[in-house]
Amino acid sequence: MSSIIDDQEGVYTRKIGLAGGATLTVSLPKSMAEEMDLKQGDFVSLIRRLENSFVVIPEVSKWGVPRKVVIESSPNDEADTVLRKVLSAYLAGCTVIFVSPGKLDKDKWKEALREVGHFVRFRMRDASFRMADRHPVYNTKETLIRVDVTVDYSPKHLEGELKKMRDDIIALQRNAVTSISESSPDYANVFFRADSDIDLTYLHLLRALKESVIDERVMRQLGLNSLRACLGFRHITKNLERIGDHSVKIGKSFCDLVRDKKGKTKKNRLKRFEERLASHTSFWEAVKKLSEDAISVFEDAIDYLFMRDYVKLDDLIKKVTGYKTDSHAEIEDEQVANKGNSIVERARRLLLEIPEWEPKKKKGFDPREVGMLTQVIDSIRRTAEYARGISEVALNILFWEQLFLVPKEGDYRIVPPDVTR
Repeated sequence: MSSIIDDQEGVYTRKIGLAGGATLTVSLPKSMAEEMDLKQGDFVSLIRRLENSFVVIPEVSKWGVPRKVVIESSPNDEADTVLRKVLSAYLAGCTVIFVSPGKLDKDKWKEALREVGHFVRFRMRDASFRMADRHPVYNTKETLIRVDVTVDYSPKHLEGELKKMRDDIIALQRNAVTSISESSPDYANVFFRADSDIDLTYLHLLRALKESVIDERVMRQLGLNSLRACLGFRHITKNLERIGDHSVKIGKSFCDLVRDKKGKTKKNRLKRFEERLASHTSFWEAVKKLSEDAISVFEDAIDYLFMRDYVKLDDLIKKVTGYKTDSHAEIEDEQVANKGNSIVERARRLLLEIPEWEPKKKKGFDPREVGMLTQVIDSIRRTAEYARGISEVALNILFWEQLFLVPKEGDYRIVPPDVTR
């Protein structure tokens, strides 16, 4: 059977043969088989991929068999280093993760046990933590960490998880803004717990989307139809996580203002800020309105993505940055007016309008309070900008579904779906 190898690309071309009158066969190059430690009698799995191709993998890696990894700790490893290795194995798609102490000293190993155990129990919702007493490779008796991951993706899994993450983030930001409105730093405990839930969902989705890139079965279970969509949803998930971080920042900036280093609320400082906020009601109402508008864009971006509404996603982008047009001068004033009402422009104006302290009039906010309000407004602006990013990625995902390529004079033109072709 003839074969051709392209030295530049390392691509083998094989001729399909016929065996037994019914079975098509393809031979494996000997050099490649040796590199992969394959021999006559071994089984391989053929997996069909979406882009009209398939891959051949050794049977030991076939889907459904737990993918195990053993992490050997190095003498210089710290507890957080061991934890990062476990997290890397989890995100890589491993279903059984062992951690061996190796030559790590006893104190560092105990600290690693605490760090990994706490993280798995509270930050990895689809994993369990336990101890093992025998090395899985060398069969030697020693104390190891064992992390088991169990994942089952349903057809609506991706949509449900993204919407859950979005709703948690929205509740988080609203609680943070409310804590400032009501001068109640006690809300902090609520939104810090919510942040933990958001991280749980983020890690779970990140693992699923990374796995979908290499496993078409997972891709189909998540309801995706291309590698482009997998990468797009990975970017969307990251944007959600960033919006969550900025929502936490809103609440944390307020807590840092009214609490000391030990976390105790300073009543005098809290009362002073409450009085100053009450004397600038219109300013704070504008900030709250800005937050609600940013949240509205964020909420709609996820809804329109799964509604597959290309036109409404495009409109959301305009709400964040203002209407952009290539039209002529007669509508220039309208363009400027619309841009002035955009979320980004309103945030910019609010940053300039923060009332600074005036000793003679005894009005305004002191420098620390101005710094806190600046962080709040900036985090709200970033919420809207990341929501715009979600809309832009969604447009890229939906592009080939919502627009059609129509042959025209040997070339193609793009036609919206509502236009007669």
